[in-house]
Amino acid sequence: MKKGLGITLGVVIGMALIVFVIVNIYCRNEARNFVHNTLQEQELRINKEYEAGWIQGSKNPIRVIKFEETGLPLEQVSVINDSGMTLNGWYMPSQNGAAVMLMHGATAFPYHMLEEAKSLERHGYGALLISVRNHNFGDGDTLSFGCDDREMEDFDAWFEFLKQQEGIDPDRIGLMGQSMGGTLAIQYAAQNEGIRAVVAHSAPSSVKDAVETFTAWMTGLPPWVANLIAGNMLFWVDTEIDCEMSVVSAKEWIDDISPRAVYILHGGDDKQLPAASGEWLFATAGEPKYYWLCPDSDHYECDTDYPAEFEERIIGFFDDHLRQG
Repeated sequence: MKKGLGITLGVVIGMALIVFVIVNIYCRNEARNFVHNTLQEQELRINKEYEAGWIQGSKNPIRVIKFEETGLPLEQVSVINDSGMTLNGWYMPSQNGAAVMLMHGATAFPYHMLEEAKSLERHGYGALLISVRNHNFGDGDTLSFGCDDREMEDFDAWFEFLKQQEGIDPDRIGLMGQSMGGTLAIQYAAQNEGIRAVVAHSAPSSVKDAVETFTAWMTGLPPWVANLIAGNMLFWVDTEIDCEMSVVSAKEWIDDISPRAVYILHGGDDKQLPAASGEWLFATAGEPKYYWLCPDSDHYECDTDYPAEFEERIIGFFDDHLRQG
């Protein structure tokens, strides 16, 4: 009996070790893919989206808008950050003296923000569609999600560029980001009082929250199992980028934006990042603050699901908080 029990225990331990090794290999590979957005991958995604005609990964078909199709007075621009990296974006002049910086999500592209740019243009606002390192064919080989403020120097370079443009009132600059771009927008606005108003669309409340919910969504595993895998994933991400990702938390920064205004948008049917993320951000934000839960919308799809209401809300917000004087 004891011999049989020992054999069984040995088999169980052996199987557990095999599973542990497999999970570690999987998590390490996924972590590498998570933080590297190669030029080849970027080009492949653009080609796929342009060929399909719609944004990849969206719940409902969202048509790809190409820059040349918008009729907007957009100009390709580049900046160099303090580390010497070249970053690429698009600029549209302002008609009313105010402008908004637009930041897309992780591994996405500036053309994902063209709906927002069109709304801004209709109301006289300028727009600067920005990208950070390791995006939009700019320099850098690693995405660090704001860890150690790395992407903040990218935002600094864009902010200084925008302030210097003809017709821009440097006291009337806003910032809007979606998904990871929303978290970076909150992080940057908390540090730079020159950002007068912030919109965060489907923003992760923290990297830890985002990885845990995304892992559960992708795998379909029970939350406690998914969280164990997510913890392992974060360990390998930390190792890959030499930074502790657990400190990347918009919940910790958003209150520092007050008394400047912040608007949180989130989809009620967001599978990748449940609405609780937006609720947590809104709860920890200081006044003035606003929240819109878009019924039935998936990840950063409020603008395409409810275009008229989106424009009314967001333009009204910027009108109130980027007004002259």
